[in-house]
Amino acid sequence: MGPSTNPRPFRSFQYLAAVAAMTLLILQIGCGTQTSQDPIESEPQKQETAKIEWYEGDVDEAFRVASSTGKPLFLYWGAQWCPPCHYLKNKIFSRPEFVAQMKNFVPIYLDGDTERAQALGEELDVQGYPTVIIFNSSGDEVMRMSSSVPIEQYAIVLDNAVSGMKPVQEVLTEVLEIGPEASSTADLSMLANYSWSQASNLDLSEKKLLQAFKKLYEETPESQAVNKSRFLAFYVQGLIREQLDDDSNNPSGLDSASRLALIPPVVDVLGTAKLRNSNLVFVSYGPRYKLDLLTPTESSDREDLLAAWMKAAQAIEQDESLTVDDRLGGTMALVDLATTPAQDADSEDSDFVPAEMQQHARDQIAWALETVDDQSELQSVVNALAYILEMAGLEDEAETLLIEKLSDTTAPYYFMAWVADLKEQAGETDQAVEWYRQAYDNSEGRYSRFRYGSTYLRKLMELQPESSEAIETDSLEILAELLGHSDAFAGGNFSRLNSLESAYQDWGEEQRDHDSIGKIRDFVHAACERYPEENKDDQYERCTSFLSLDSSSEMMM
Repeated sequence: MGPSTNPRPFRSFQYLAAVAAMTLLILQIGCGTQTSQDPIESEPQKQETAKIEWYEGDVDEAFRVASSTGKPLFLYWGAQWCPPCHYLKNKIFSRPEFVAQMKNFVPIYLDGDTERAQALGEELDVQGYPTVIIFNSSGDEVMRMSSSVPIEQYAIVLDNAVSGMKPVQEVLTEVLEIGPEASSTADLSMLANYSWSQASNLDLSEKKLLQAFKKLYEETPESQAVNKSRFLAFYVQGLIREQLDDDSNNPSGLDSASRLALIPPVVDVLGTAKLRNSNLVFVSYGPRYKLDLLTPTESSDREDLLAAWMKAAQAIEQDESLTVDDRLGGTMALVDLATTPAQDADSEDSDFVPAEMQQHARDQIAWALETVDDQSELQSVVNALAYILEMAGLEDEAETLLIEKLSDTTAPYYFMAWVADLKEQAGETDQAVEWYRQAYDNSEGRYSRFRYGSTYLRKLMELQPESSEAIETDSLEILAELLGHSDAFAGGNFSRLNSLESAYQDWGEEQRDHDSIGKIRDFVHAACERYPEENKDDQYERCTSFLSLDSSSEMMM
């Protein structure tokens, strides 16, 4: 599911009327051709499929092969249920030029559900799906590729990353020391396409990273317009993150003049096809955040920026060079820009989306479903479609779509959990629990089974706390399956065990059901001997600490 919109400050009735009028105008002028499109034969996904020869051995063996051959290693971390993973596989990994380029690498696919994948994922410090990491032949991490790298630039970015084979921390330090103007194009390209949201392994505070983005944006030469535009996007998004955490609502001392100075380059990105398509995530997701940062009050600047953003979103929808997924990003932006938030943040009134925009969203969804019929591609596209319907205030239609498309997608259990969430939001708690259980029952894979099983257990305790017998019985069933794996207390498994432990403690305290909690704790502790104390991954200690008397003593009193 995509990012959610944040509560908005009160807007004047004049502004709301202007948004409604702008929405109608855009829909009437530019979007009529979207409602009955034929499949686009020129789109990248229509080309002949090519396949990467992924290394068949384990990760350690792949690193040894890279060392002996002197080749860099390309590691892709993914999962069957993950919509963005299917986007990568269908839109980038299948491109002939990319497949040819992989012959210069040792490419290995690490599925999060394979044996000890979660332990390896923790060692590699992967933060989510998908993650793409480039290592040099010595096994040193060089770069984490951003999922937002444009399709046509992916191969170029890879070439730039391996040209010097320097870790990104070293590259960033050098570029900041000598200045972007004196830096190589390859180094700037590497920084402009790095996955900074997955940079937890770098020694950088949010403040230092924001300062770095500012310098990179301001000092990168105009001749490198794409890299400069991506640094601008990183900087603006960094300002937004800081603003959300800053009570003063004035991140980094950003004064009025500084805000105004950022508007023209942002408008340039919105209005220039190459720059816009190189920054699709920036343009498509959460545009109201950017509007509020750059133009926090009603003004002609705000109206002009709003118009430019809506025009850019419309252009993305109609750009036949883009994939269906990317074009739907334009629809997301239009819906977000046309949405009127509830005037009172504490009100039960939901955001308002004009009926014309809701119908436009439906038209785009009909077009996408006529265009895409591949199961793998639908895993990604249906994800976008349901999110658009939710954004547009059409939750019932989102639920209907998800249920109708379950059998057409690669991993339907991902969408079953989404249906459960919609049922929960609608107050249909019994049905929600049934759908959470159905998602678990239909899930496949070592980690995925516990991912959906632990969610079901947490929701069972939250929505049906009186169901002590089911909570105990189902917990033992789901935990028994997990404890059969050698990475039960590693990576994503351990993160979800932590969340589950907190849920058990809250439920046990509320229901005073200490007996069930004790049985669950003892069941887990009986398996701890499977994880030797001398192992470097700390799984034994984590096992013995689960629901330990020390952590649960206050609850058990």
